[in-house]
Amino acid sequence: MDDPDLYDRYAEVLRPLLMYADEGPLDRSLLLADLGLDSLGIIQALVEIEAAFDVEFPDDWLVAETFASVGSLWDSVSNLIGTRRADAA
Repeated sequence: MDDPDLYDRYAEVLRPLLMYADEGPLDRSLLLADLGLDSLGIIQALVEIEAAFDVEFPDDWLVAETFASVGSLWDSVSNLIGTRRADAA
């Protein structure tokens, strides 16, 4: 799913947790660790994303690869949103 409005909402939720993120759009290639997201930040991001988008990350998605970059986390979030929408249809 490539919805610019949803990505903007995702960036709004994620940005306050990224200590070293510059102003402007969040490039999907940026590594979350380089932006200051540590293990506690990952947990906070997970909780806030789940609440903001009414989704739940499956346990098997809670791996380092999911939280490697802005884009990898977005891919997971957008897949969860797409699945939720398909289930609701």
